[in-house]
Amino acid sequence: MIDDIQIIKSLNGENLIKENPQNKTPGATNFPLVNGYSVTSRWLRYLYFLNQFKRFELLKNNQAWLDIGSYYGGLQGLVKKNFPDAIIIMLDFNHQLTRSYIYLKQMYPNSNHILPNKISNIKNLNDLPKGSILYVELEDLKKLNEFNINIVTNFFSLGEMKRNTFNNYLKSDFIKNCQTLYFVNRFNSSPFYDMTYDDPINIFDYKIKKDIFYFDHFPIHQYNVANRKVLERKFFRNASSSYFEIIWKKN
Repeated sequence: MIDDIQIIKSLNGENLIKENPQNKTPGATNFPLVNGYSVTSRWLRYLYFLNQFKRFELLKNNQAWLDIGSYYGGLQGLVKKNFPDAIIIMLDFNHQLTRSYIYLKQMYPNSNHILPNKISNIKNLNDLPKGSILYVELEDLKKLNEFNINIVTNFFSLGEMKRNTFNNYLKSDFIKNCQTLYFVNRFNSSPFYDMTYDDPINIFDYKIKKDIFYFDHFPIHQYNVANRKVLERKFFRNASSSYFEIIWKKN
């Protein structure tokens, strides 16, 4: 984690680490400090993403952000703190949205939280109170095509999907029409020698008709190793594929 801390600091994000201790968030365990900072591996990833949001001005306070696969809402909590009036939309499984609601409701009890059973009633995001948080189930994915969404993000899960599901996302209107896309995914989901996921989605499958604004190797979590079996031999290894980080912007 020290490497991840140094990477964030090298991008002038040290203040974000100091101002957002992980042990002050709802449900957090008081982990030992790492070089004087209250962080976890996942929390550092979220801080890195937040720093990229600010560094490249990916979101403004009057805009709407959709995140595909939000888990428990940790990144959303950080982004809302820095962009309090932005509309935040989370698309995920129902049980993950429940996690997010429990977490974000504690952090922002006075915000307008719109639960899945109310999503179908929304006609225009501009009609919502500033800073509204929307919890959208996967079954309502097509409803998002009706909204004016400025930035869409996905971190890790697109490359873990079935190909048909992956293609449905990339063909959706909300991805085609948004101003900015920010993805972090595997270069190759299933290398031939270690087929981690069912479908071998790779970087060449991300056919996006927008200009590439930023591209690089995702620098966080390079230290991660796991004891796993590859070609009948179990040993400590890195993931079978590293990750790319890319930002597209509509010209």
